[in-house]
Amino acid sequence: MGLHVPESHTNFVWLGLGEHTAAFADACREAGVRVKAFPGEGARITVGEPEAVELVIAVASRVPGAAHERTSCRSPQER
Repeated sequence: MGLHVPESHTNFVWLGLGEHTAAFADACREAGVRVKAFPGEGARITVGEPEAVELVIAVASRVPGAAHERTSCRSPQER
């Protein structure tokens, strides 16, 4: 899918989705994945169980623009 996910010691990842943030966040919420959306910037996704990780991957593969965005473990406020 082209996602780069840095090593993390937390239970969340950051996807810099830009204009695709709202669509991705809505799809995640519908799938039961906790997401904190930052409009126009990206989404902080909270995951823990392996099933949740698989759900995030499935959602990202369906949302245009989500599958090829850079990821980070820090939201804009934490940078």
